[in-house]
Amino acid sequence: MVMQELYFVRHGQTLFNVQDKVQGWCDSPLTDEGVEVAKRLGEALKDVHFDALYSSISERAYDTACYIAKDEAYRIQVDKRLKEFNFGILEGDLHESRVLLENRPKDRIALLEEGWCDVGGENLAMVKERAASFMKDIENIDGKILIVSHGLFIAAILYYLDPSCLKAVAKGIKNCSVSKVVKAQDGYHCVSINDTSLFGKG
Repeated sequence: MVMQELYFVRHGQTLFNVQDKVQGWCDSPLTDEGVEVAKRLGEALKDVHFDALYSSISERAYDTACYIAKDEAYRIQVDKRLKEFNFGILEGDLHESRVLLENRPKDRIALLEEGWCDVGGENLAMVKERAASFMKDIENIDGKILIVSHGLFIAAILYYLDPSCLKAVAKGIKNCSVSKVVKAQDGYHCVSINDTSLFGKG
């Protein structure tokens, strides 16, 4: 049986995070703090040998992955299925927390299930389809796998892999946090979510 340890990492802090702008499929660069924290995370994980490394095609995720992988960055495989939720015409709007929640369910999972299809974006079912396709492609890779992606996407894929982690992922995924999932005989299990202790903010 294939044994896996999946390390899901959200990208570092970005310019749009600081400016409180909606950031899904649109992109913005890492801030100085985002770079520094990604480097510290890379240092903390330097003794972990990753058998495979993946990143969203978004610059903010790929740059974070490169800071973590360092000399192994050439091994990173970019995959568009790891992109964040698409927020349609809301992309780039100011006041992210207000714009994304306006006239929508307050419960995090209900919010994702409804999604933003009415403004040209995605909902949870669409993102879970991407996640399922990605997981199918890596199901036979043995060992430790680094996957650098985005907050809501990571919440969605963790929920897809292990529904018991619902309450934890509903709180949101922090920048550069590590969420670890292991594959056992009875399926996938989250063993840690939102771990920021590796770069000194636990």
